[in-house]
Formats: sequence, C-alpha cells, structure tokens
Amino acid sequence: MFSPFPVPDSIKEKRYVTDAGRVAVSKSTGEANDILIRRMIMVDPSVFVKVYGEFNKLFSELNMPGIRMMHYLFNNIQQGQDYLYIDVKEAVALLKYKDESNVYRGIKDLISHNVIARKDRDSEYWINTMMFFNGRRREFK
Repeated sequence: MFSPFPVPDSIKEKRYVTDAGRVAVSKSTGEANDILIRRMIMVDPSVFVKVYGEFNKLFSELNMPGIRMMHYLFNNIQQGQDYLYIDVKEAVALLKYKDESNVYRGIKDLISHNVIARKDRDSEYWINTMMFFNGRRREFK
C-alpha cells in the first residue's frame, strides 16, 4: 500500500563534484590527472525545523501559551543559529492573541521547561538545540 500523501515538488537532485585529493597516473602514457568524485543527492530546500525526541517528551507538559509560542519559534528560528529574537507584537499577531500577556506566559513556560533561556539582550533567547534546531547540528559550533 502506498501513502495517500503526495511527494513534495520541491525535492530536487543536486550534483556535486569534489577533488579527491589524489592523482591517477596512466600506465600507458604516464600522464597524471586529478581524481574527481561525483555524487548526486536529493535535497529539499523547503523551510523546516528538526524536532528531537527530547522535546517530544516535554511537549505534553507545556501549557497552551507555551505550545502556541513553539509555533512562533518554529516560524522564526534561523538556519544554523542557536538563539532567536522574539518580537512580542509580531507573536501577538501571528498567534491571534488580544494582548501580550499570553505571549509572556508562553515565554515563561518555555523558560521553566528549559526550551529557551534568556540571552544578554532583551527579547533574545538561546534555544535548547537538544530539543529542536534548524540546520545541521553536527556542523554547528
């Protein structure tokens, strides 16, 4: 049986050619040539955030403002960054709140569950990359 959901059109082939750092020598002519490695991978340029198992365990413990603030975070986390700026007015509009109080309740809940932590500047927060990340954690330093 096949999935009833379509495969995204955004997935494309990407071809890479890299220098292997080696030289091949022809036995007949003695000519030396660099060895190149060609490979093809499938890539999806769509915006996405990886959510790790650590966060799945915690999700049921968050209050509703905390869960809704996760929606805001997932929409605003930049690729390869371990922090983000929370624009409270933008969050109010995105989450369709009447005022800022629920945004602040959500931020407080996320801090108390170690999902985010305050950074030095106002409205900037560290994200817990053990729970979610946009990009490749192994390349993040």
